[in-house]
Amino acid sequence: MRKIIIQIILILCVVVESFLIFKILITPEIIYQELYTGLAILIMLVMIRLINNLTNIAYGNPEEN
Repeated sequence: MRKIIIQIILILCVVVESFLIFKILITPEIIYQELYTGLAILIMLVMIRLINNLTNIAYGNPEEN
């Protein structure tokens, strides 16, 4: 169950990331580009953490063994 929830959240993160990159490309104002870039980096870090959690659930955490 936890695995499925993390996968759904990852899919949502990918959609939000794509939207933010699209907004960066079409926004002419620098201040908004920087805001969208910061949000995109934050979403990317969340995705990395979720992938780490997903692999720990799927394969076990070798640091605990």
